[in-house]
Amino acid sequence: MDNILKLETDIHQNELTAKQKIDSLKEHKREAEANNANKRKELLDRQQIDLEKKRNEYSSKMLEDASLFQQLQARKDQNRKLFQEEMDMERRKHE
Repeated sequence: MDNILKLETDIHQNELTAKQKIDSLKEHKREAEANNANKRKELLDRQQIDLEKKRNEYSSKMLEDASLFQQLQARKDQNRKLFQEEMDMERRKHE
């Protein structure tokens, strides 16, 4: 009878230990999942910041290029006008 009681006590103790281990593992799992979620959010935030930085750099470069294009276009138009004026002056000389 004592052996049965001892075995029952051992079984009960083993069940409690197993339950505690399961609870501990579940808690560790929750902590790991929360940690992973935080890391994922941090990574996504960093990627968003990097993407926004690249967009701003691209926009800035596009504005610089557009400004340069306008300057070159204005210079080309001015050169064309000067050339036309010179041609007109040469034509008038020969008339």
